[in-house]
Amino acid sequence: GREDSIARNALTRLKIAAVESVIPQVLVPFERVTDLKNGKKRVVNRKLYPGYLMVQADIEDPEDPLVIKARDTLRAVDG
Repeated sequence: GREDSIARNALTRLKIAAVESVIPQVLVPFERVTDLKNGKKRVVNRKLYPGYLMVQADIEDPEDPLVIKARDTLRAVDG
């Protein structure tokens, strides 16, 4: 249940490392669902893949030092 905080932490670390050009987005995929609780409708966000993050990575050359730095930065994110 910590996907949102880990995604925020990852984006912060990527900006500090100046590699947001390689990894522009870190997403927690969700869908909006209407639930009925005690006779009341409410809209909630339900995660599509609990425990997972989706990362958009623009990698053209895997041996580029900027790509390697971005990959290492993401590996260091632990929440």
